Amino acid sequence: MKFGNWLKENGACKEGFNAHSHQTEQEFWNTCNRGDWMLWVAQRKYGTNGWPDHLAFVKIACIVGRRSLIHCRENDKAVCEAAYDTAEKFIESQTEENRNAANSAAYAAAYAAAANAYYTAAYAAYAASAAANAASYSANAASYASYAAAYASYAAAYAAYAAAYDEASYSAYTAAYYEEKKIQADIIRQKWPKVGA
Repeated sequence: MKFGNWLKENGACKEGFNAHSHQTEQEFWNTCNRGDWMLWVAQRKYGTNGWPDHLAFVKIACIVGRRSLIHCRENDKAVCEAAYDTAEKFIESQTEENRNAANSAAYAAAYAAAANAYYTAAYAAYAASAAANAASYSANAASYASYAAAYASYAAAYAAYAAAYDEASYSAYTAAYYEEKKIQADIIRQKWPKVGA
């Protein structure tokens, strides 16, 4: 199936369809400047030849989600970093001890997010919680892992947006949001340079 037809059948947004419907899968992957769009496609391609698996999604959730932490206050970072650390540790060694640690860290990050009125920190903590929770699931939990990666992408972009808000310029914080999406796209491409069959 042509990539444009696939985008249409899977309900791609109008902007994304217009930008990429004329391309092949790999051309889209090579040129897309939206990390969230790349993750959207990868989530729906999960399990097909050449597309990332559960643990690959968790890895990218950790890498992308950590980017939100540069915009957090110092006292908000520890719980998020712990969640990412335990998720990554579980990816490297899938023991029951590491699974339990990831579960505990996910719970702590979710609790911190729910209690935090500072939105940048709250989004960052939710993303960290999702990543740690996704890591502790079985390798068949594709939907949860891809959700974690997508949420991490959103959290990092929102953090960049919120940090630029101090400039009191809509164009400034909108630019920061899309610049972060572009950075994410480059990170994802570096980890997954080739996709599809």
